[in-house]
This record gives sequence, C-alpha cells and structure tokens, in this order.
Amino acid sequence: MPTTPYTVAADWGAGARYTAATDEDVRITNPSTQHVLWWDVTTDDTPPTTPPAGTNAVKPLEGQPLGLIAGERIWLAGYPGDPAGVVK
Repeated sequence: MPTTPYTVAADWGAGARYTAATDEDVRITNPSTQHVLWWDVTTDDTPPTTPPAGTNAVKPLEGQPLGLIAGERIWLAGYPGDPAGVVK
C-alpha cells in the first residue's frame, strides 16, 4: 500500500495536507511513540478553523481509517517534527 509521509508542525499547514484525487479509503498513521497526531478534513485549501487539539486524535503508534470524497483534504498537525503518514 502506498504511503505518503509527512512531517507535522504544531498548527495546520500545507506541508502536512493530503488531497484525495478520487473517492478513496485511506488510513492516517501515527508512527510517533510519544505524541498524539491531530487531524481534520476540509473541502478546499483553507486550513481548519478549529485548533488541532480540538479536532480528531490518533494515539501514538496507532492509525485511523477514513473514507474521503474526491477533493477532500486531510490536515495533519502534532508535535513539531514528528512523522505522520496517509496510506492508500
């Protein structure tokens, strides 16, 4: 399964944003051993208005399956410099 790797920042940023090219099922992965990964979904390139800690969480070393509609964006944030991934 192809994985798109990211390095997250404390706030939402385009460098840790995944855009669904088609309707697809993905899995958000958090390979960090210590920190929570935050995520949210939007329908355009405007970052979420809710701060990361007020959105969805993926615990360390866990993942979250998610169905996306073409054009939706997953935004990722967390401890600065931590890794994250989106697996198709």
